Amino acid sequence: MEEPKAAGRMVCSSSVAHWSEIVELLRNEYPSYQLENKRGNKEGDNSPHSMDTRKIRELGFASINSLPETFDDCIRSFQEKGLF
Repeated sequence: MEEPKAAGRMVCSSSVAHWSEIVELLRNEYPSYQLENKRGNKEGDNSPHSMDTRKIRELGFASINSLPETFDDCIRSFQEKGLF
């Protein structure tokens, strides 16, 4: 998709998730894949936050995949390319 009015950075994420939520989602959907239990010792910022997708929606990009759909597409692509 090319749009002459597009400029700058576009947020294309449907949601914000903590790393632990992403790992849990992947473990539930893909139990045959080994996922590390290790985490860094650096404390993260757990302040609530969100992303503004208004800019990309105003350009006509109305559909943004959910987080599970995004990871399913990614995993499927890796599988098709023989990376997993």
